[in-house]
Amino acid sequence: MELIKCNGRISEDSDFVSFEITGGKNENSIGDQVWFSKCGKEMEIYLSSDIDVLIEVSNMFNPKSKYALRGYLRRMGRALD
Repeated sequence: MELIKCNGRISEDSDFVSFEITGGKNENSIGDQVWFSKCGKEMEIYLSSDIDVLIEVSNMFNPKSKYALRGYLRRMGRALD
């Protein structure tokens, strides 16, 4: 998968962050913590997700996108390293 951009929180008071992606698969959704759209172009992550889940999701991306996703999460208070 490739990360295109971070769209930010889905609403001002939400704990979910939306990302524009390519190559996502809906079957890769992880419970209610990570969701991929059926068209594979949007992903939403619950910021309070388990660290193991966030690492699993970041590992689904190509290396450049993985680095970018980890950077977005770090700036939102969820460092994975």
